[in-house]
Amino acid sequence: MQITASVRPQEDEYPPYYARYISQLGTGNIADILDAHSIRSIERMKAIPSDQAEFRYEVGKWNVKELLGHVIDTERVFAFRALWFSREESPALPGFDQDVWNAAAHNTHRLLSDIIEEYAAVRASTLALARSFDEGMWLRRGNIEGNSMTIRAAMNIIAGHEIHHLNILSERYNL
Repeated sequence: MQITASVRPQEDEYPPYYARYISQLGTGNIADILDAHSIRSIERMKAIPSDQAEFRYEVGKWNVKELLGHVIDTERVFAFRALWFSREESPALPGFDQDVWNAAAHNTHRLLSDIIEEYAAVRASTLALARSFDEGMWLRRGNIEGNSMTIRAAMNIIAGHEIHHLNILSERYNL
């Protein structure tokens, strides 16, 4: 077991905005947490009735498929950030505008089953990446638009962000 991967990131490992995601997590090895969450998330996604997949709880808000697409895109971005930092690249990475990305993805036109399949593939890739990091890599840092972040924080943000949005599915979409 990788001890560093089992410790929650410290506040100096990520910009303050992301504390809301990291606070969603319990304790344990982050790869194990991501693995356990993926099983529950896939079950939960498969339980969404197809006639609810385009439901929006409010005008202008994402529908269910768009929300799930956002979770996938965000996981890809943060996994890439972790990969970038792990390879000790020095240039800063850009941020991304979630609304622009979501509009460009056209998830509304996709089958929910395809989105779920994509989620499973992305998570498998993220898990393989997380498990590839040795003890010394978890605290490597990179820069995103002037903000410092560790690999450990990036992986924890992936898990906490997913929990945040699945909670929104329950609270606002009643799913």
